[in-house]
Amino acid sequence: MASTIQHHNYNRTELVQVKVPMHLPNVVNWDNYEQINGEMQLKGHYYKYVGLKITRDTMFLLCLPDDEKTRLENEHIQLAKQENDSPTSKSAWCFAQASPSYC
Repeated sequence: MASTIQHHNYNRTELVQVKVPMHLPNVVNWDNYEQINGEMQLKGHYYKYVGLKITRDTMFLLCLPDDEKTRLENEHIQLAKQENDSPTSKSAWCFAQASPSYC
């Protein structure tokens, strides 16, 4: 995905605009987006941002959804929940403590 973004080989219809309210009274409004690279997480979803525009009251980010990273993170969370719910976790912890009063 990084190479795709770097060479602008993405479908522009997939872009999501994120607006962040700001108060920057001394900033001159930008007419166009500037190219930037980075990533963020918003409401459980990951995005790669590719454009930035700033006005006196708002920062605009153009983002591509990173569905693969979102899917992997959700799988990781599910595996962690399963591991924490499994009875072997507590048994292993009790064995490591070597004291039956903790079990």
